[in-house]
Parts: sequence; structure tokens; C-alpha cells
Amino acid sequence: GKGLYGPLHGEGSASENIIPTNRENFYLLPAEVDLAAIEIELSHKEDYLVQLRRCLDPIRISGQFKVIMIDCPPALGMLSMNSLA
Repeated sequence: GKGLYGPLHGEGSASENIIPTNRENFYLLPAEVDLAAIEIELSHKEDYLVQLRRCLDPIRISGQFKVIMIDCPPALGMLSMNSLA
């Protein structure tokens, strides 16, 4: 329940799901299995290429983090395209 699936649907915010790690200044916003379903759901939205940006914008704008690194699967799916956009 601590991934991006909900926030990409407008349920809660991505910043609520950020979890600390045992490394200093390193936090994660984990992916879960349900995120695979978002591939199909994003393709039905008119602005499908900017959904991830909208979801992560509050985190970026907050200035809490200097870098946001996105780990993408080795396939050009909807989430990977969102990450590139």
C-alpha cells in the first residue's frame, strides 16, 4: 500500500508513501505489483505522458530532495515513457 498506484489514481499523495532507508539522505517510493495495472489504465487518459510528473511535482517543488531518481523497467511501457517525459 505504499507505492505510486494510488497517487496516480488521485488517491492520496506520493509524498505520503515515501519511506526512509537505513542510508542517510536516501528515501524510497517503492513500486508494488499493482503498479503493473497502471500501464493499461494510463493509456486511456488523454494526458497519459504527464501523469507521473503531476504525481511527483509536489515532491519536486517542496525542495526536500535534491535528486529524484526513477528506476524504470527495461521496456518502453507507459511508466517508462512517463519517466522520460
